[in-house]
Amino acid sequence: MTLSKKLFFNFESKMKQAGFSYELQVLKKRLAKKEQLPADDFARHAIYVVLASGFKQKTAKIKHLEIMVFLQKSSSEKRKNSLVPNLLKIFRNKNKVNAIAQIWINRAVYRDGYYALEPEPLQTKLDYLLTIPHIGPITRNHLARNLGEDVAKYDIWIQRLGVEFSGKKDLTPKINNSKIDPAVKKACDTMFAHLKQETGLPIGYIDCVLWWACKEGLVLHHYR
Repeated sequence: MTLSKKLFFNFESKMKQAGFSYELQVLKKRLAKKEQLPADDFARHAIYVVLASGFKQKTAKIKHLEIMVFLQKSSSEKRKNSLVPNLLKIFRNKNKVNAIAQIWINRAVYRDGYYALEPEPLQTKLDYLLTIPHIGPITRNHLARNLGEDVAKYDIWIQRLGVEFSGKKDLTPKINNSKIDPAVKKACDTMFAHLKQETGLPIGYIDCVLWWACKEGLVLHHYR
């Protein structure tokens, strides 16, 4: 598969037409100049990533808004057992709800721990994000990108696209949404390096546009 500059900007244009201009603008700005977020905002991003994993984006956004409205009203609550029953009324996934409650109660701790690593290499910060409840090897990159780190999240769509871009069909069985195979990651990184050179845009931004294009069926139709 050939991913040209023209094709990428076509995807970006369609994403903007679909109503995502503001989100793309915010992401581009955050990737260009990463800022330290308040604890509530840090938790908000982490909670969204927890919700979005395994769920449709539209569903995750609706539930995320409902949950954040409730949590903001309960901002002083320090007991997980008090938050969980009410959160379950909004989102009936006990494992994720437990993680959300823990993230919210300890939001200042997680936030401060992350930003304390700012001089450290990116990998150190990515490893730290794994200590946040329900954040795994793939979703940590999603969270890191939304926090302003210029990384791809390597989800199932991006892995499929990276393998297709590489032309190495033997990599297809190695695609895994739980833990990325090194050879698949290399194929994705080669794809991102190509598009970064073509467009001059950050990898995290390219990742977002490509993910949306895949989700919407603009590419990789045979995978749908």
